[in-house]
Amino acid sequence: FGDGASAGIVRCNLDKNRIIKLKFLTDGRFSEMQKLNLGYRMPFVDAIPLEWFTIDFHKLAIQELAPNGEDLREQLKWYQRVMKEGSLQIMNELLTECELEKSEIDYILAYNYNRPALQEFANSLDLPLEKTTWYISEYCGHLGPADIFYNFTRLKEDGKIKSGDKVAVFSAGSGYSWSAGLIEI
Repeated sequence: FGDGASAGIVRCNLDKNRIIKLKFLTDGRFSEMQKLNLGYRMPFVDAIPLEWFTIDFHKLAIQELAPNGEDLREQLKWYQRVMKEGSLQIMNELLTECELEKSEIDYILAYNYNRPALQEFANSLDLPLEKTTWYISEYCGHLGPADIFYNFTRLKEDGKIKSGDKVAVFSAGSGYSWSAGLIEI
């Protein structure tokens, strides 16, 4: 497995790119899916067999989502519904706490994920796909934790956001967790 990291510098008392609010939400019901039982103790050997590191993710998903032989399709639908509900919950809470209407959001700065999910998310905020970072996701793909920083930079460089715009920032992760924020450019 590879993982990544990203970093940013945040300065206080600026008149531009002002962070108005940040929100976080987690649902621990899926935490077990993120743990791979690879064992912690391994014998000393001259060479490590490749099969020790081969993981069948399809089998793992079935074991976690339908451990008792339930219909996997139904379990996946449930899992996707929880993801959607968390996404909507975090954004609705953000807008409520910022005392904003959906119509006051100028752009969605999201992590790079699939078009149907981002389209549905944009629709829930009454914004067209063109007001999201899909145009970046389409050719760039998922950059891990760097998605938000890269996409923010691209939005600024491409002239998609301007001074005074309110940008909703959204990201989600497996486990499941969601984060959202509001930035005024």
